[in-house]
Amino acid sequence: MKKDLVSIVIPVYNGSDYVCEAVESALNQTYENIEVIVVNDGSDDEGMTRQCLEPYFERIMYLEKDNGGVASALNEGIKHMNGEYFVWLSHDDLLEKDKVQLQYEALQNCDSEITISAMNYTFFDERTGEVVKTQFHKDFPIERIENSVFLLLWEEVHFSSFMFHKSNFDRIGLFNEELKTAQDVEFIFRLLYRKKIVFLSEPGSRVRLHDRSGTAMYFDEVSNENLVVYQYIRDKLSDADLCEIGGEQTKHKLDAIIAALKSEELDYFTDCKESNIVLVGAGVYGRRLNYELRANGIAPAAFLDNDNKKNNRIIGGTSCRLLRKENIPNHATIVVTTKVFNTLEKQLRDMGFVKIYKRTEIESMMLNNEIESFLGR
Repeated sequence: MKKDLVSIVIPVYNGSDYVCEAVESALNQTYENIEVIVVNDGSDDEGMTRQCLEPYFERIMYLEKDNGGVASALNEGIKHMNGEYFVWLSHDDLLEKDKVQLQYEALQNCDSEITISAMNYTFFDERTGEVVKTQFHKDFPIERIENSVFLLLWEEVHFSSFMFHKSNFDRIGLFNEELKTAQDVEFIFRLLYRKKIVFLSEPGSRVRLHDRSGTAMYFDEVSNENLVVYQYIRDKLSDADLCEIGGEQTKHKLDAIIAALKSEELDYFTDCKESNIVLVGAGVYGRRLNYELRANGIAPAAFLDNDNKKNNRIIGGTSCRLLRKENIPNHATIVVTTKVFNTLEKQLRDMGFVKIYKRTEIESMMLNNEIESFLGR
């Protein structure tokens, strides 16, 4: 039996540094029946993106359009795709060679109504060389992971980890072109809302962290758009939805995400008991965990961060100090909050600390109502 065609769509804008690596990873899939569609979204780099892709023109579908943003480039690719299944690969990320094969087989072995698959993925930090694989299946029960928008809220699953049947576009429509940076979050919400998926524990893609990424270059715009989208999600989810996804903790999770995305310092969740939890990393994920703990009535003892600009600041009701051994209280419960944690974990171990928790471990305890007993209350 002939296997279905799978379309891998790669939108690119001024991406000559990375896009050829992305194309190679798509063309080198062990699953052979694929088409690779590259959409040049009006690059203004004196033709460098087109020139670097010209050697691939016989093996890919290459499209050019006026600049309109990532969502418009994705929609252009979708309109030209011939495949039964869709994969989005950002021009600066990579696919593992067996991603499509594994997800195609998994979807064929599922109930016919399950048309969406997700996988773990790997972060690699271009600046530090750190490599961290997500382990969603170890953080949370599989029945949670595969249910509705849980993955979006708890793990911020990356779009490159998905593969899904084209019928989903008929069901929910295309990407929202009014969104310039949060089109992925908004689409994933529509894709997963009240649906069941099949999750694979293997990493299916490699996500590059670098200073020229859209998230890094347009941080404020990304935060502002994500704030609007997550407020929409919060309003959209009914009490029954919240209960089905993760009980009362779903509300706490969303409130924490929204609070962390707001630019001003907020005096949220003030009725809390002091704890010995020290949050290492006062970035977006640290602030989110701070608010999530406070939503559960727990006040962290402190933030610790290597950024001098954050030293002696009060962030979300929690004081921040430089990451120094003398600033860590005795008997502290140390939690690294960042996505890529190897460098911070090594820094802490070099200080002599052995027991170090990751953000997802604490979030799992809160979801399972185990945090109070963990803290000895």
